[in-house]
Amino acid sequence: MDRGNPRRQAGFNSRRLRSPDRIGSRPDRLALWALVMAVVAMLVAAGSAEAGGGSGGVGTAPPKGNGGCEDTRLGERELSRGDCGSDVLTLNWILNSKEFGLAAGLGEEFDVATEEAVTSLQKVAQISRTGVVDEDTRAALIKSMRKDGASWYGPGLYGNDTACGNKFSRKLVGVAHKTLPCGTKVVLKYKNRFIRTEVVDRGPYIEGRRWDLTYAAQQKLRIPGIATIRSAIVRP
Repeated sequence: MDRGNPRRQAGFNSRRLRSPDRIGSRPDRLALWALVMAVVAMLVAAGSAEAGGGSGGVGTAPPKGNGGCEDTRLGERELSRGDCGSDVLTLNWILNSKEFGLAAGLGEEFDVATEEAVTSLQKVAQISRTGVVDEDTRAALIKSMRKDGASWYGPGLYGNDTACGNKFSRKLVGVAHKTLPCGTKVVLKYKNRFIRTEVVDRGPYIEGRRWDLTYAAQQKLRIPGIATIRSAIVRP
């Protein structure tokens, strides 16, 4: 009888225990499983990156500029001693402006001089003297910048020489001012944008306007035809 035949019984159990659908029993199914796991890993990684907050957000580092400094706009992060970047450069130019008269450096480093200048600003603004450029300090910095009327120019003048001896073109980034010496460094702000530039021409000669931006400068600052902007003139 089959019930008493151990060889047949063993063969029956082997057939039942063997599973033809197990992972790894066929190469094509193993490859499919690896592909599924790879897709899942990609989705998890994408979700983690989104949770990090994108460029400059929590869990991600802002892009690096030249020399390893952060290429960020003033106002995108809190600044303190040891920081380095284009936003620190803008900060230093404003601190060294005629409006403030503070003695910070003119480079991209937030050093001791920058910290002392920030503390002096905070003292005048009657806010906490931390030496750190937080939201309140940044607001005080911007509020102290002068408000001026501005416009822009360019079309029809390309190829000519400016009053400062520059060849005028669509790519020339600069600003015209009636009296400031050629090459004077200035910081201009409109809404949440800043540009660091210099005087390259004379003008504007229209009442109520102090600055006339070249087309390239206007593209960076994004002002309309006529606008009210804030400005800071860097001391020589």
